[in-house]
Amino acid sequence: MELGKFLQIGIITEDVNKSVAEFEKFGFTGWVVQAFEPRFIPGMMVNGEKGTFTFNGAMWKNEHMEIELIEPTNESVFMDYLREHGPGVHHLAFRPVEGYEKFMEDYKNQGYQSLFEVETGDGTPCFAYLDTIKQLGFYTEIHHGEPGDPTKCK
Repeated sequence: MELGKFLQIGIITEDVNKSVAEFEKFGFTGWVVQAFEPRFIPGMMVNGEKGTFTFNGAMWKNEHMEIELIEPTNESVFMDYLREHGPGVHHLAFRPVEGYEKFMEDYKNQGYQSLFEVETGDGTPCFAYLDTIKQLGFYTEIHHGEPGDPTKCK
């Protein structure tokens, strides 16, 4: 199992607009701010059930990586994290070297658990959050498509 290309830092925040303003003070400009809703992934399924998590999000990109700010707006793993840990780094995202399906198979065969997995209504994988807090100190997001653009699940 090799995590592969580093893609993104995900940060939980209590207020996405305030966080964007703070990042802009340090030169991080050009944010795309929008509400994430299940409609962005047609027929979104989370762990095999109809997707329901929502959040206010902001994305910043340069040629090397992106920063994702997440303000939870309903009960979800994001809200749980905010309550338990407060604002801060939630996950790092990667595109696995051997591909999404092979990585997930190997990960589960080693006895690890995913926090949640998201796929389209036709079963196409989009991304998964892996519970790597004990091993790595953060959750790990694995991508099948493109981070920050759920319409590009491949």
